[in-house]
Amino acid sequence: RSVYFGYQLTACTGTQARTLLVNATRWAGTPKALTAATDSTTPRIGSTFTLSGRFLPSTGMVGRTMAVQVWKPSRAAWSYSSNRVVYAGVGDVALWQYKYRLKAGMPKGTYYFRAVCGARVDSTQWMSSRVKVTVK
Repeated sequence: RSVYFGYQLTACTGTQARTLLVNATRWAGTPKALTAATDSTTPRIGSTFTLSGRFLPSTGMVGRTMAVQVWKPSRAAWSYSSNRVVYAGVGDVALWQYKYRLKAGMPKGTYYFRAVCGARVDSTQWMSSRVKVTVK
């Protein structure tokens, strides 16, 4: 993340400039709120693999649903799966886990998975990075 100020900070009072810089630094240094990982990057058709991750901050997120998006490079866009994941609060984070079963008719090849919280695609904070899975 990067921060750009479109004006000189000398236009602010000392306290305002300090507050602005501190808040901008905190925001820029915060990792992406939603993460995704997998326990298998090369599963076979008919097998099940697990997608999991965390969400920060968890306040208000426990009990919310998520969608897992699946994308194949030969297709033009992400598509939502019909499956939902429910968060569970642990400590100061919300954790999620989803078991994905590879169906018999699914073409072999490379797929990308990512999680979307509450199906909100208007902000990357609500979207995990892609996880690459090669189906064998």
